Amino acid sequence: LDKLYFPEDKFSRVSSSLNAMASDMRSRINDMAEERNKINAILKCMNSGVLITDTKARVILANPAIMTLLGIKTDIIGESVIVATRVAELQDLSSKVIESEEEISEEIDIIHPNRLSLMATAVPLYSYEVRERISGVVLSIHDITRIKKLEDMRKSFVASVSHEIKTPITAIKGFAETLLDGAIEDRDNAVRFLETIKAHSERLNSLVEDLLTLS
Repeated sequence: LDKLYFPEDKFSRVSSSLNAMASDMRSRINDMAEERNKINAILKCMNSGVLITDTKARVILANPAIMTLLGIKTDIIGESVIVATRVAELQDLSSKVIESEEEISEEIDIIHPNRLSLMATAVPLYSYEVRERISGVVLSIHDITRIKKLEDMRKSFVASVSHEIKTPITAIKGFAETLLDGAIEDRDNAVRFLETIKAHSERLNSLVEDLLTLS
């Protein structure tokens, strides 16, 4: 009866087909596992924090850098961004991208666990099956605290140097104009003015030498 309903050649073809399907499935699973391992390795090596959320702003992936940066000690997968990070701006940023489906970057200042300046960039993540359908958001967070401090130092330095340079230049210009207006005929005052001009020019030269040394 078995041979009547399942001829050997037909059974062999079905068996071969099932084996081929199983082999193809194992290959696909292995490929997916390999790709997942590559992605995990890349995320672990990144210095920037990375959060991936679904369309409801719930965390589906977080790399070690974001955990360290924000002082997160517990598993946050499945949590909303605001609960996971305690940073409301990241939740808002994720929601904006889901609504607009456009890349958005914002500078964010936080005070916990440390006072930090962050640059957060959020881009839409699209479904693999339907390219036009947004499936989540990728948040990339960079610590720009040191850059901000250096920028503040630069601004303070430029303002200080500008003031220091402007003072002798103003004095030199003022005394030179006074001499040209007739004071050069008054020998005693003329000599005093010229000595003042010389002193300020030496001060200016010293400032320029200091700037060259610093640069």
